[in-house]
Amino acid sequence: FLTHELPKSLPVDSQLYVYPRPFRGMDFNGALRQLNGEVATKRHLQEDPFEYLGIREYTPRDTLRDVNWKATARSGELKVNQKGCTAQRSVRLVVNLEDGAILRQEDLLEASIEMAAAAAELFIGQGIRTSLETNGPDLLTKEAVCLKASCGAGHLDSIFRGLARIDLEKPAPSFEPIRERLEEMEDRESLCTIFFSADARPEFQQLLEKFRKEKREFIWFCPVNRIIRPEINAGIRPYTRLIDVEEGGRL
Repeated sequence: FLTHELPKSLPVDSQLYVYPRPFRGMDFNGALRQLNGEVATKRHLQEDPFEYLGIREYTPRDTLRDVNWKATARSGELKVNQKGCTAQRSVRLVVNLEDGAILRQEDLLEASIEMAAAAAELFIGQGIRTSLETNGPDLLTKEAVCLKASCGAGHLDSIFRGLARIDLEKPAPSFEPIRERLEEMEDRESLCTIFFSADARPEFQQLLEKFRKEKREFIWFCPVNRIIRPEINAGIRPYTRLIDVEEGGRL
């Protein structure tokens, strides 16, 4: 008769992830679509019919022979089988969260993370192997968030979880170790390296200049606002996209 209270405490070991919202903006979406077309033409990958990775949503690029009719009947929406690829070339996402501004521009750092999330969503959704490299410290491990290339089931969630766990309350470590690693890497297994960085200091632009001289495929998405409008070296301007994160530029 509700005359007594009977409370009980139970141990809870749950975690809640708030994934970054993939960036949506007219300039960014247009540049990403163009980049996607270039990557698709250079990809030259053949699907391996014997390597089954799972089921995903149908896209206009899929053929009817790829449709999984049982899964389609169960869900009421077109589903296709996701196959592995015989080639191992991948897209490399590099997020530089080092902040060279006098006043910390957190909106630009957040935008870099959101842009990387949007790019990962696009390429992994098409079955393109995608890796992630950042200098953002993980809230749990305290190590930089980095993930090897994959396009398998669950990889997009892994990237989203990694991006969600980046601790922006603390300054990001120097980008120098990543710069040195990228300079030593060979691009035989990379379709393209995509940089997301609001930091436009000479050291960072020198890395991109070296990529250009070595004819390595890359593009730099640089988030800007009314306060931060960096000067870009003439040599890498064709490879740079300044993305305005002000309210008018978002969808």
